[in-house]
Amino acid sequence: MMRAASTTTRKPAGLWRYSLRWSLPHKPCPGPLELAAAEVPAGDQCPPVVADLWKPGTGYAVCVDFPQPAEIRRWSDERKAQARRRNLARRVEKAAPLFADELIARELEARPDYFAGKNPHRGLATDAPPGLDASVTNERATQ
Repeated sequence: MMRAASTTTRKPAGLWRYSLRWSLPHKPCPGPLELAAAEVPAGDQCPPVVADLWKPGTGYAVCVDFPQPAEIRRWSDERKAQARRRNLARRVEKAAPLFADELIARELEARPDYFAGKNPHRGLATDAPPGLDASVTNERATQ
């Protein structure tokens, strides 16, 4: 069974940035590092504003950048907790379906902050050895 081809073509969302930049790191740039730049919809070809300035052998190259359109969105603690519990249940059910309820309860009891959506690495002292409280390390350093 063959499907009909779509009549509309979709381009990726966002913008691409074409530029003409100096590209010989071993030689000093004789002029500006960037001669021209233009932003175009994602998937479009290099605009003539940039392409017409390029000449072979000059040391400048046409470059394309893919700027991020938006800031990274972080999950809320509630959403992380929900996903972590769901994934835990899925893993345990697959590995040991007969004891799943007991194993899930043990894991939730052993790491309540993690399964409440808290970041396990936030607020840790970076200079404290594993298993030591940061205040103990700081007290030893002052003695």
